[in-house]
Amino acid sequence: MPIRFGRKLLAASILLAAAAPAAAESPRDDVYVDDKPDPLSTLTIRERIETEYNNIFIVQKGDFLSMTFRLKGENTRQSVLNLRDRGQLPLPHSHYQTLAAVFAGKLKAMLMVGLGGGSVPAYFLRHVPELHVTTVELDPGVVAAARKYFGIEEGPRHRIATGDGRVFLQRNKAKYDIVMIDAFRGGYVPFHLLTNEFYTLLASRMEPDGVAVFNLRANTQLFDSSLVTLKRTFKSIEVYEWSGNAIVLARLVPPMTAEERMARAVERQAQYKFRYELVPLLKDVSKIDAKEARLLTDDFAPVNLYDSIQGQKRGK
Repeated sequence: MPIRFGRKLLAASILLAAAAPAAAESPRDDVYVDDKPDPLSTLTIRERIETEYNNIFIVQKGDFLSMTFRLKGENTRQSVLNLRDRGQLPLPHSHYQTLAAVFAGKLKAMLMVGLGGGSVPAYFLRHVPELHVTTVELDPGVVAAARKYFGIEEGPRHRIATGDGRVFLQRNKAKYDIVMIDAFRGGYVPFHLLTNEFYTLLASRMEPDGVAVFNLRANTQLFDSSLVTLKRTFKSIEVYEWSGNAIVLARLVPPMTAEERMARAVERQAQYKFRYELVPLLKDVSKIDAKEARLLTDDFAPVNLYDSIQGQKRGK
């Protein structure tokens, strides 16, 4: 049965808190904690799904449905769907992921590692009729929730595989024009998807003029090390930041000139009529200063430690 947090319950909670002495509690992963409480908007927990990998909450506020993971007392929102406008991408950093349409030489085959609610692959499938997408998701519970609540379906142009993304790449030799890595365990990317060995494997599954797109957590020492590691494999790296997320687009060939990027954006926008126009997004590129950082390898990838160390703030 859905659990509702409305105004009456909120008022009752305030009264109880005033009447009873405060008790120290450890962070709990079995309850959803709204990170932006709003007493005027009813919050409904549609379902809690406990799996081997995640504690998943499907939460609705008004017209917006979100998939959120709770780990060690912290919520991490994976995906948001506007139930009145399913073509919208409510999380702004995902707009920059659509710039793959500019940096990929062709738009025929895409691999998505990390499903969430499936909003980004659904966006590309909607706009690019010749594109075929393979999505790899570790957690069967996420796949089930995406189908039940977010309308994600398999079909002739969309295949969903359950398993680890790195293992999938090792076992499958197909080449892709776009590879997106958007997999998180709590607030950080699993270490085995951040190492030099993984990037080398990923590059071997890309078309020569393809693009790899990474969703990383910005402004941490881990981010600095991730960029250093990426540069070992990729010749071209562009970064777009939004509210703590960094979308990194990496290519195996030298960078396009500003004129080439703009011409490609204009051409693809005219051809596919993307909802979020490519030219304005392209102009938001962040300036990233080169920094010294440790290379991440399978033998050395202290993800939890580095992720907690905030890096120097960067400007655009």
